[in-house]
Amino acid sequence: MLILVILITLLGLTTGYRDSFRIGIILRDGDEVAEKIIDNAFWRMLSNGPHQIPYVSVKEKLLDEDAFYYHQAVCRLLNKGVGALLTPTASPYFPVLASYSNEYNLSLVSPELLETPDDPKAPDLMAKFAVGIRPSTTRAILDLIRDLRWQEIVYIYDDDFGPEKLQVMFRVGYGALKLKLLGITRVSSAREAIEYLQNLDNPGKQQNFHVVLDTDASLARDILQLHVHHTGIRKKNYQFLLSEPTLEKFWTLHEFGVLKITGFLALAPDFNRANNVKEEWLKLLGNRSPDGEPDLNISDYYYFDASVFLAQTIGALWSRNINIPPVYANKPSNSLTKDCFQGQPDGRISQLIKKTNVRKGLTGNIQYSEIKGTRININLTIVQSTPTGYREFGSWTDTGNFGGIRRYSNSKSIKPGSLPQISDQNVLRITSIISPPYMMLKKTENASEFAGNDRFEGYCKDMIDIICGMLQVKCKINLVEDNLYGQFDSSKERWSGIIGEIIQGKADVAVADLRVTGKRQRVVDFTDPFDMVSFGVVMKNPQSVRAASSMFFIFNAFSLNVWISILVSAILFSALFHAVTKFTGAPDSIQSASGIWGRRNAITMNVWFSIGSSMMQGTGVYPRSISSRILTGAWWFSTTIFTCLLIASLTSQLRVNDSAGVHSPQYVQLKALSLESILLESLEKGWPKIGVVSSSSTASFIKRSSLPLYKRLSAVLEANPDLKISSRDI
Repeated sequence: MLILVILITLLGLTTGYRDSFRIGIILRDGDEVAEKIIDNAFWRMLSNGPHQIPYVSVKEKLLDEDAFYYHQAVCRLLNKGVGALLTPTASPYFPVLASYSNEYNLSLVSPELLETPDDPKAPDLMAKFAVGIRPSTTRAILDLIRDLRWQEIVYIYDDDFGPEKLQVMFRVGYGALKLKLLGITRVSSAREAIEYLQNLDNPGKQQNFHVVLDTDASLARDILQLHVHHTGIRKKNYQFLLSEPTLEKFWTLHEFGVLKITGFLALAPDFNRANNVKEEWLKLLGNRSPDGEPDLNISDYYYFDASVFLAQTIGALWSRNINIPPVYANKPSNSLTKDCFQGQPDGRISQLIKKTNVRKGLTGNIQYSEIKGTRININLTIVQSTPTGYREFGSWTDTGNFGGIRRYSNSKSIKPGSLPQISDQNVLRITSIISPPYMMLKKTENASEFAGNDRFEGYCKDMIDIICGMLQVKCKINLVEDNLYGQFDSSKERWSGIIGEIIQGKADVAVADLRVTGKRQRVVDFTDPFDMVSFGVVMKNPQSVRAASSMFFIFNAFSLNVWISILVSAILFSALFHAVTKFTGAPDSIQSASGIWGRRNAITMNVWFSIGSSMMQGTGVYPRSISSRILTGAWWFSTTIFTCLLIASLTSQLRVNDSAGVHSPQYVQLKALSLESILLESLEKGWPKIGVVSSSSTASFIKRSSLPLYKRLSAVLEANPDLKISSRDI
């Protein structure tokens, strides 16, 4: 009797025993955050729930996203007895995953399942037992195109199935929309997309372009940011529609300027479900973004919902007392293949997976049709960009037909971004730069007492006060962060300085001595200039320039050194003439009535001769020897040249010296020359040294100029970095 009781007990225990459910997880390199989220979701749903369900997570981590490695990973997971697979599904390896799923009735849950065409000739493209968390937006895009009244589109995609998805869009919506395709291209980088759009744009033709970006959210962000900073595209002619749902921070933390962008939010704004798990994720992940939120990508939220969905499906199996044995138990014992699975998994979970309905997912209700693995009964929030944030445009509901768009009223739709809001503070943000006399910091004994706009003075400050007074708005002046006017950095693909702050939305208006150039005009709007200037030369105090820098400067008519030079020259000639005549014979002279001068060599007579001959007057003294006559001829020639240069210098000074009040000969010469002459003299003689402000439009012009003179100057500037200064403050 006792033996019978023991046998019955053992039989009951054996019957009630169920193996742990094995979940296969494939992760890519860099999915560490997603791994923590998946583990936490399974633990909360299966181990920490009202009914503890034994499970085992079997993981495969791949460093390379290649179809061959995914093939090996799936084989290893099947050999380890997994009953369902949680894995990403990108276009290069999706056919491999779809084949295994269809062949072995293997349930496949993906954070982002590709929208593949319904093609019976390509069964590998249709995974019958696969579901994806990311909602399909094809019909939502068609509804938006209809609502926005687009008739022509440009389609940019980044995966293998882009043309097929576009074909589905045209097949579904052409009858109602009559769409015309202006262009289609596949891109792998933002640069390729911008170059394609630039080739489409005809400057001589006013045409609007409606661009559908069917790309990954990160690539779409790079394309839009590069488009903002690009100088070869007319930005007002473009409107963008993003096919992939994005997070709210996509619209608040990036620099889209005044681009017209429409898209979908993956998570509804202010969704309580997401707020409830936020603190738990902060403890779990330990990483924060600058705004204090968990530093998560859109795929991390999809991974969470995928884990919750799969865990709920496993829970449904468990609650029905359905025991799914390890799949490797069905593997033939005589199999010669050790690397890949040869058995047949239990197909009951694949039959149940599309019947699962999760009502509290982070991305909304998760429900599927029994035919395809794309979600149904979707509700998406539609948003549009603003210069400093975004606004809720409306919502889209999956009705199965056209007409799912519901617009919101504008009164409640504006959402602030990370940048200061003029609507919130009622303050006009003005960016400027210190550049005397246009904008200066006050330099007084009590300068520390000034705050806000009172810190500044100058022409631009006065103009700002007048304009803000006329508009009756408050204005706040901020100095540009990098102290630059604005230059396009080709390595970073972005604008710096004042121009960069305007197109990034960090300022509403710029008021400064900003040069208007063609490049800048393509990215920002200019008012009429308040000053018209061309190239100019700015030099230090002329008194600091060495007087010996030019021979011409010694003949300044009103400088003391000129008169000293004349006196010293006369004395030296008199002494030299006296010495020569003493050894070669006294000069002849006209005998005066008093008989003072005869034929004798007197120093007074020689001094008189040098002074009189320099004045072009007769002296009555005539040298007799050849050497004295040669010396006399040289003196006459020197005094003639000296007199001509003195007259020229005097004339020049009388013309230009009356306004400046500066008696420097260097200053006089530079003002008498043209810019080209000064540059030429600098290149040939090395004086004066010419430098430029390194970040200015003048430096950019010199570098790009094809004129020989500026080419030579550019080479000198490149060879001498010390000639480039960072600002105009000297």
